[in-house]
Amino acid sequence: MTITLSMSGWQELWQQSFTKIYHSSEPGIIETIVEYPQEMAKGYRRFIRLRSGIILEINDYVCENDFALELVLYKHWCTEFVFSISRDSLRCDGHHLVSGENYLATGGYSQGRSIFRAKERCLEVNIYIDFSIAKAFFDGQIEVLPKDLRLIVEDNYEQPYLPSQKTTSAMQLALQQILNCPYQGLTKQMYLESKALELVALQLQPMIMVNQTLQKQRELKSDDIDCINQAKVILLQNLHNPPSLLALARQVRLNERKLKEGFRQVFGTTVFGYLHNYRMEQARSLLAEKLMSITAVAHAVGYKNLGDFSTAFRKKFGISPKAYQKLM
Repeated sequence: MTITLSMSGWQELWQQSFTKIYHSSEPGIIETIVEYPQEMAKGYRRFIRLRSGIILEINDYVCENDFALELVLYKHWCTEFVFSISRDSLRCDGHHLVSGENYLATGGYSQGRSIFRAKERCLEVNIYIDFSIAKAFFDGQIEVLPKDLRLIVEDNYEQPYLPSQKTTSAMQLALQQILNCPYQGLTKQMYLESKALELVALQLQPMIMVNQTLQKQRELKSDDIDCINQAKVILLQNLHNPPSLLALARQVRLNERKLKEGFRQVFGTTVFGYLHNYRMEQARSLLAEKLMSITAVAHAVGYKNLGDFSTAFRKKFGISPKAYQKLM
């Protein structure tokens, strides 16, 4: 059975629930825990004020029934960075949000129906940053931001969300460190603020890098870009025996310096850095399928020595190939 709530009904239930607020007694930290209304779910929302204009929320609940929230047109009061650790719900823009995704709620207008699934634990970490604080972060550097992100920071973006993206291993580590914070009081607040800002940086970094890459690509001639893309194809076709940088440059009719500089401009990394990243991503996919031994995976992505492969994989993903395959 699906229970449907209007926005006013949702707000009324929460107003009743806010009579059961628990405040942390730890000195040096402002922390509030609010239990979910019984009619909606079992669980809590934990708010930690990191500094003026920045709030960290840990949201942990299980719905007793499927329920739908009917959103009337409203505008977000801040930029919200959302990291879904465990979740199965349908956002008001129709996106099916699942575990291991993150997205940016932009401040734009929301309207529609959000659906929350029964008996599915929802655990997410949210970071709320006031628009004035977000703008201050990029003071004097707003031109490095892609257009959409620049509009968000300036509170002029009309859509409610940016597209969701997969949560990386670096993000997962920071999330676990937040959930298992080893400190108390003032040091706890400092630690959580550093981890929250780390998550924000990790979420924004790919967007900024893509924008910088596009800007640099405009400085290259189209013929040079074609040659650089051809070099990438040659590299990936020769995983087991990649050509030297000089040989690769000759094959695509560029000088070595132009290939090195152009490759970094187009792909954001060195020629062999790109090859290494591709090998590691291919290895991760093959390990997750569990159809090949670790030795076979190492050979498939161009490693002759299993020890070298294991070291490279651990350095890239923070986990050994054996442990990763067991987790999948």
